[in-house]
Amino acid sequence: MAWLNNLGFRWKLTLPIALLALLLMTTALIGVQLSNRLGEDVTRLADEFLPELDNLLQADRDLYQALVAERSMIFVDTNSDGYKKLTAMHDENIGQARERIMKFFQTTRSESARGREQELLTLFNKWSDTTQEIEHQRSEGGRIGRSTAIELSFNEGVTQFETMRQVIDELTGQVQADAAAEVENAHKTTDSNQVIQMTTLAVGLLFCLLVALFFPLLVTRPLGRVISAIEDLASGDGDLTLRVSVDSKDELGQLSGSLNQFLDKLHSLIKRAAATSGQVREASGKMLQLNSQTQEMITNQHSSTDMVATAINEMAATVQEIAQSASNAADGARTADADARKGSERVDSSAISIRDLAQDVERAAEV
Repeated sequence: MAWLNNLGFRWKLTLPIALLALLLMTTALIGVQLSNRLGEDVTRLADEFLPELDNLLQADRDLYQALVAERSMIFVDTNSDGYKKLTAMHDENIGQARERIMKFFQTTRSESARGREQELLTLFNKWSDTTQEIEHQRSEGGRIGRSTAIELSFNEGVTQFETMRQVIDELTGQVQADAAAEVENAHKTTDSNQVIQMTTLAVGLLFCLLVALFFPLLVTRPLGRVISAIEDLASGDGDLTLRVSVDSKDELGQLSGSLNQFLDKLHSLIKRAAATSGQVREASGKMLQLNSQTQEMITNQHSSTDMVATAINEMAATVQEIAQSASNAADGARTADADARKGSERVDSSAISIRDLAQDVERAAEV
């Protein structure tokens, strides 16, 4: 059954239909074969046995009519019209009997019947010669000929006639037996083919029942497993370690394999996500601790900043005082510079006066 499970849906659907079609074709072929056999039997009955029986019975009738004409000629005036009619009927029936006997042997397929052809023709020719002699004696022999004709007709002629008819009766019985055997064979063929057709029908119905009972399981059972796994996932409490157990290689097997691969990847992804979540939780704890430390540092920084601001304010006041002092010092420096320039000018003027005085002294000395 593994090979059946591994078949694709297309072949799973096609195979039962193909088998049913094969059963239908088998039933149809059996029906056609039965019809052909029955047709052959009917054809043989119609084209062989019935014509054979007809030829034998017609020949037998012609022989009796010839015998009746033969006996009637004995008691009819040879110069009358009735006698002429009797001789014509006598000759005609002998010819028709010969023709129908020959036609029988030409159409029959029975080897045993063909084996008696020479026997019957020999007997027929002997009787034909005798009855023709009876007709001749009656027509040409007068009273003596009539007596001879009566003697031949009721002794040698009747013996030959009965012997010949005995063979015809045996051939007729054989043809009837062959026809009855053919009819019996047709009945047996019909019964046999009816049994075969009923058996084929029973097998077809049993196969349909098996298909109806077991074929849906090939689809619904693995499909139910897939649906159960998907519903388990959809409920939100699905066990990602579970796998769909479908070992077939059909479309459902491929779907189950793909679903199992998806669950493997999803399981691996969620495991990695869980590990990452733990790492994030640990990092968050560290970050909270670091944040607390940072908050404490910020608080300390605020305190330091306030102290620095106070110091800066004090330094600003000191700087302002220093700036004021520097401004005052600058003013004093400017005043001192002006006084220094004035003093320098006075010194220069004094130097010039001294040089002039020195020159005057030198000149005075020279004088």
